[in-house]
Amino acid sequence: MYAQQYSFVQYNVRNGLAQSQVRCMIQDSRGYIWAGTLGGVSRFDGRHFENFDRQDGLPSNQVNCLFELPDGSIAAGGNGGVALISPFGISTLSLGDAWRDASVNCIHGTDSKNLMIGTENGVFSVKDGTITGPFAPQEDGADVVRSFITRGQELLVVTRAGIYKMNQLQFQPYYIPPPEITLFDAVESGDTLWMGTRDLGLLYYHQGRIRAYGPAEGLPSTSITRITRGNTGHLWLCSRFGFYKTDGQTFTVFDEKNGLPTPDVRDIIQD
Repeated sequence: MYAQQYSFVQYNVRNGLAQSQVRCMIQDSRGYIWAGTLGGVSRFDGRHFENFDRQDGLPSNQVNCLFELPDGSIAAGGNGGVALISPFGISTLSLGDAWRDASVNCIHGTDSKNLMIGTENGVFSVKDGTITGPFAPQEDGADVVRSFITRGQELLVVTRAGIYKMNQLQFQPYYIPPPEITLFDAVESGDTLWMGTRDLGLLYYHQGRIRAYGPAEGLPSTSITRITRGNTGHLWLCSRFGFYKTDGQTFTVFDEKNGLPTPDVRDIIQD
């Protein structure tokens, strides 16, 4: 659908954003939009940005993931640790000197003292404020944790090599693709898994059946780096060449040809 033009409003450092390369975003329960960048975290109220960086207490300026805890505080994952941002200030959870360069890619938890932290080196557990780990499945590449999927009280761990159920820091394979497939992200819709891959585009998995969506199916990019479920059941897909909206059958393309300011899209949230 390249003929259609769309209107985009761009916010950058001139508008107050901490840094121009945004790696992750969330909208919190109060309506604020949080953006993790290579220069810290920005909070946006619709008009103004408030910024936080290492001088304010972040473990690093590079922020890879954001997660809102039930008490409203924001957990920001960077390199080597997690910053907890609340109205009372910023506190830091360090992974330890041996892991000061470990990239934190995802966070899940019930409060600041009980977290699961997914990194490039496995999962770290924070229980009653004590950090242990990393823990990872034995398969090659399964220590590279991409994201978490929650299923009630159950947690699925999406890794480069496959998806695992995690219980008491033990891993049970849930879906393991062929070894030539590298996963970037995954979401679950009912009993269907949608997976973003490095070279095969979007994968659909349902009751043992798998299907790949790529250029032949209308999806221009073969590398899907992030997937977001929309409010009406559709999926938003991120790539280095634009972003896409799909109902599982057709794809709407948003890229530079129809007005997107930059093609490298790392995350999407729906207001």
